[in-house]
Amino acid sequence: MNSVQLQLSFPATAEAPRRVRRALDGEPALSDPDLRFLLRLLLTELVTNAVRHAGLRDDERIDVLLETRGHVVSARVRDRGERLAALPPRPDPDGSSGRGLLLVTAIADRWGIEVAAGTTVWFELDVDEDGRPANFDALLRRAVESAALAR
Repeated sequence: MNSVQLQLSFPATAEAPRRVRRALDGEPALSDPDLRFLLRLLLTELVTNAVRHAGLRDDERIDVLLETRGHVVSARVRDRGERLAALPPRPDPDGSSGRGLLLVTAIADRWGIEVAAGTTVWFELDVDEDGRPANFDALLRRAVESAALAR
């Protein structure tokens, strides 16, 4: 896979998730459509969580770092908010939100949360030599099963 290092910083507004998707779409090294789909989904969820739950003002920033190392795509979303977006014990089955971290848990090969002067949520996706997510079909199945269990 071609090397990628993408550093982004957005104001913590409702426009931030769209801006991260546009940046991913404009990155030629992310040519595999399945990888781009997963990155768009997971980064949109994490950026949205930061906008909604971190307690940031509109003039504060959300930072996104995306990079590849060998057969791993790594992403980090950092906010400097005072509130941690915790994994809900069980999302409202009739609600239209509350499943972002569940999707990260189901899809990412590895993920975690770091709390120090804000919150950083990170995840990694394993990819093959062509940059396609390893076990893409299994990842999607896990995501669907997690969403169903949350109901």
